[in-house]
Amino acid sequence: MLYTAEQRRAERISTERPVKLTTESGSTDAKMLDLSILGIGILAGEQLKEGDKVSVQFQLPSIGRSEIKLEGVTAHSTHIRGQQYLIGVEFTGISNYMQSVITEYINYHHRLD
Repeated sequence: MLYTAEQRRAERISTERPVKLTTESGSTDAKMLDLSILGIGILAGEQLKEGDKVSVQFQLPSIGRSEIKLEGVTAHSTHIRGQQYLIGVEFTGISNYMQSVITEYINYHHRLD
């Protein structure tokens, strides 16, 4: 299900950053399209099923070179064109610390606008 801005439960920012998407079938490099404390939008080359367990790894400038690795489930996977899919991942078990790191990045991103 795609959500409109009014339906989203947390502030989300658009950002293009590399992300590694890992599923039961392996890992692939993908592109982060948006981010919130509750989830991430990804452009990837494989389709996932709603409810698939995944992990995502990425870096944010607000914490230097440290890798962030979060677990989640696929909320939606929509075919865009060719072999590209828009995948929405809802984080599961995200710590308060990781939420604060993402919130800091969102605030940093707003200062750049």
